[in-house]
Amino acid sequence: MRLLVEARTRVTPQMALGILEGAASRRANEVLLLCSPSISDRVAEICRLKGVGYLDEGGNCHMEGPGLFIHVEGKGNLHPDTRPAGDPFATKSSRIVRLLLSEPHRGWQVQELARQADVSLGLVARVKQTLVEQALAEVRDRRVYARDPEDLLAAWSRAYQAPAERLSYYVMDKPADVERRIRDWCASHNARYALTHFSGAWRVAPMVRYNHATLYVDVPPRDGLQPLVEDIGAKLVETGSNLSLWIPHDEFVFHGARVIEGLQVASPLQLYLDLANTPGRGAEASQEILEREIRPTWQLTKHTATTRRLRHADLS
Repeated sequence: MRLLVEARTRVTPQMALGILEGAASRRANEVLLLCSPSISDRVAEICRLKGVGYLDEGGNCHMEGPGLFIHVEGKGNLHPDTRPAGDPFATKSSRIVRLLLSEPHRGWQVQELARQADVSLGLVARVKQTLVEQALAEVRDRRVYARDPEDLLAAWSRAYQAPAERLSYYVMDKPADVERRIRDWCASHNARYALTHFSGAWRVAPMVRYNHATLYVDVPPRDGLQPLVEDIGAKLVETGSNLSLWIPHDEFVFHGARVIEGLQVASPLQLYLDLANTPGRGAEASQEILEREIRPTWQLTKHTATTRRLRHADLS
């Protein structure tokens, strides 16, 4: 076995992709080993997907070759990157990620992202830079694209924390009945709501039965939540709840919501995020939503984007 060692003082995921693509052709007995003082989890993931080994000064490594397998992880980072970096999955920043994933094969101008996400140009620029460095986005013809939508969604899911205050209640009604009562109350009080978690999953991918209603509810500040709670006869509890009301800190949890069976349901992306890290059947339900709802939409937008490019080529 022959080791081909590529040593760098610093490696970002974007740099790793360039290095690995440039060394794609290797003989059967040759193993490429990327060495750097620090190898991030994202760089390590890219290396493993590309069948490339890595080694850092902390002792974290991965090497595969004829008759050889070495894998060490969890060692301390001796050279952490202390440079300030924008968190693309923070509450406001994640609006940009949501737009990229809503139409992953569309190229976005920075101004378009800022306008539709209702954030500053500076924030979009910082998030774009971080996503590109993490090899989660790429820039082509001055437009930003999701490099691999599934990678981007997985990264968001790992970092995701629901931007909402979660309140637990007990009600006498069955979940479906209390959901309709909340819908009617919101309609008469100019409030927004959307079913999420298993309540929403049941409407788009009915594979996991549920006995606990969960809804995002955004009521006008002048009214507060108490009138709704009193109207449905809900009691705030610490245990034994069968109703969760999530008060959003960011209105973009309602982005892409749809009416299904007469009820407002959070978008498939939002349902996936809310379920993916839920113990028990949550991961299974999120995978079903990915298969049934999200991937087909991505394929459709890919076809639409290709058609637009062909039309543009014909016109020019």
